[in-house]
Amino acid sequence: MTQSDAKNTDKILAGEYALGLLSDQENTEFEARLETEPQLRRYHANWLEDFVTLTDDIGEVAPPVGFYAGLEKRLFDAPQVAEQATKSGSLVRFVLGAAVAVVVCALILVAL
Repeated sequence: MTQSDAKNTDKILAGEYALGLLSDQENTEFEARLETEPQLRRYHANWLEDFVTLTDDIGEVAPPVGFYAGLEKRLFDAPQVAEQATKSGSLVRFVLGAAVAVVVCALILVAL
């Protein structure tokens, strides 16, 4: 591998690291190299600066009305709703199961 190829490989690797595309092992290896290789740190910093400029033309957007309230409800009220649905579902299954058992017992008694 020539020095030019190694340089291009390091630039690509720095971009993949900046995007979070590396495996855990590759991340660890890259971070170890970042500590000792100033050029690799520059490549990484360049990628981060390039990615930041992608959002320069995007203006601020206010969230829709009720967004935060709905989000909080989904995050913090959902377990209680799911728990209640499970409890009522269990009761319905129990009653239906008992009814089926009674019918099966009656059919067995009639067949004897």
